[in-house]
Amino acid sequence: MLTRKIRTVMAAIALYADLPQMLKALVNFRWEYLPLILGLTLFNYFWRFIKWKYYLGRLEIHVHWLKSLLIFLSGLSMAITPGKIGEFLKTYLLKTVTEVPISRSSPIILAERLTDGIAMIGLAMTGLILYRSGWELLLTLFILGLAVILIIQNRQLSLTLLGFGERMPIISRIAHLIRTFYESSYTLFQWRPLLFAILIGLISWSGECGALFFVYAGLGITISVDLFMKSMFILAISSLVGSASGLPGGLGTADGSMLGLTHFLALTGHCPKMPVKQHYKPHRCYQVLETSSYENAHYYSNVQRNR
Repeated sequence: MLTRKIRTVMAAIALYADLPQMLKALVNFRWEYLPLILGLTLFNYFWRFIKWKYYLGRLEIHVHWLKSLLIFLSGLSMAITPGKIGEFLKTYLLKTVTEVPISRSSPIILAERLTDGIAMIGLAMTGLILYRSGWELLLTLFILGLAVILIIQNRQLSLTLLGFGERMPIISRIAHLIRTFYESSYTLFQWRPLLFAILIGLISWSGECGALFFVYAGLGITISVDLFMKSMFILAISSLVGSASGLPGGLGTADGSMLGLTHFLALTGHCPKMPVKQHYKPHRCYQVLETSSYENAHYYSNVQRNR
């Protein structure tokens, strides 16, 4: 089923991009940028591994760095699962190596997702300031993330809720696991480790933005500071949309949003062969976020016909 969906999305992308033109773009791609693209992508993974190691240290979970790296890489292979829930595989592998309970280490996954999301919102803010588009999505996600953090940090409220849950027959059976989960979460979501992890997120994902920047450069788009800021906005917004969708790997939402925003922002005024006028209306950029990859193509073609 998942493979069929991936094939469908790839077919839609190919049709949207015009397959002959897409192949021509690949042939004319400036492959000298490939080492930079791969290097910046690895830069992202390096700093994400640093965050993983930092969180293990905060919880006083000791594991050899090589085993820790293998566990970290194993978790990345599960990024295609819905909402990246498969990354909890790392906590299971950690238990087999260190015998640390899953309830104690699993808050690391929550902290990674939350701090990465906040970092993405920070990167997307550059585009929000420039284009005044997409603020509804960013504000909603930020409020949800902040609410989770404040609830965890409010120890009295959290312990009261835990105590109430322990008196319920169904929850009482796993109350000790929930309490262990909370204690680890409380340790990770203190302001100092929280802000430090967000800073690591900003550094790591800026590398991924740089990789996208050089992809655009390889496609022949003029290199500029403006292009880099657009790359940050496009990658951050499309990643947030993909994460918020809960679909496996953001299937059909992350790639669809990236395609739409690339046409409206990165290609505007740079690629005369593409049917995009030099000027665009900022509010249309946000409309792209509300569609699937196929709907993006349909919406975009209708806009061009109506102009």
